[in-house]
Amino acid sequence: MHKPSIALFAIVITVTFPIVNSFAQDWSSCASDLDDLRRRADDASTAAQNAEQMKRDFESAEEEFRQCRQFPQIYDFLRDGCQAKRYELDSANSSYRSSLNSLRSELDDVDSKVRSAASSCGFDLARLLGPPPSVPAGVRNPNQCAIYLRYKGRIPEQSLLGICAKQMSTDECRKCLE
Repeated sequence: MHKPSIALFAIVITVTFPIVNSFAQDWSSCASDLDDLRRRADDASTAAQNAEQMKRDFESAEEEFRQCRQFPQIYDFLRDGCQAKRYELDSANSSYRSSLNSLRSELDDVDSKVRSAASSCGFDLARLLGPPPSVPAGVRNPNQCAIYLRYKGRIPEQSLLGICAKQMSTDECRKCLE
């Protein structure tokens, strides 16, 4: 009679354990978390589009204010020293900053849902992102920079710079995202 070897037993356990483990997985929880992730990603996409529109509105108000200051006889319709244009610029700036905060919040939600889905699906979704991005030398906050680099090319560059500038200086953000 032939006794099974320990090596053969180890191979059988190694091969069958992941299969048994996948049968024990709660796939309804996985599906639910992936659906939540899809909704959060849609929300983040909408927030990015809104931020882009708010950026254009801000740039337009900025140009109108500049023209009013440069040529008040033409652009200062209310003859108030361009105060109305200044108010429009401040309002557009506030709306733009608010949209960037909303986008950041939505991206945080996406990040949270990715982690939740990875856990409930028993899959390391982070490996889909590939290796961590290469942070340029001399960046003062490399961990923060690495986060922004992951979104480079996925959301509009100006929006990303705006979000980054809330945590780091504009020059530091430019250096990070170059």
